[in-house]
Amino acid sequence: MLPLAQHLLLLAEPLLAEGVRRLLADTFGADRIVGDLEALKGTPQLVLWFPTAGIDPGALEREARRLSDTWQPAALLIALPHGLAMARQRLLMLPAEGLLLAPGPDDLLQAIQTVIAGGRCVRLPAAPPSQPSEPGPALGLGQWLLISGQQQIDQALWRCDALLAAPPANLLSLLVLEGQRRE
Repeated sequence: MLPLAQHLLLLAEPLLAEGVRRLLADTFGADRIVGDLEALKGTPQLVLWFPTAGIDPGALEREARRLSDTWQPAALLIALPHGLAMARQRLLMLPAEGLLLAPGPDDLLQAIQTVIAGGRCVRLPAAPPSQPSEPGPALGLGQWLLISGQQQIDQALWRCDALLAAPPANLLSLLVLEGQRRE
């Protein structure tokens, strides 16, 4: 069982919440998983939110900000549904310590462990790399550097995903690639 100093607040549709609660109860203990605000004592250590599939991108951003502000200093982990019509760059700007796209049980448990330990976890599909553009007259130097840096991160993430598609036989190489992807 992992150490969970406080409660984990689970926000999801009732059927999904029950399945996730059962999954997490084995790892963290059933008494630590709270889905009802009346049962919550104090501030949770982690807020785990599963937005509905048809959520509007603007509503997703507003709710993520509201949850982050309301439950401060708790970490926010968002498990996004498949088919969300929102650009990757916009998703990365959400105020959350973790972003997962339709996570499986193992991915969810690993992400929770990472976020509880103080880390960040982002598992979104990487877009194929694009060539960095030259600074245009409409962009200032700071804006261009930010965009260029984001493109470099996307390229590195894409390369790691491509190499991990067929995992290397060498354990050290595998661990290095997984570490670079998390970084």
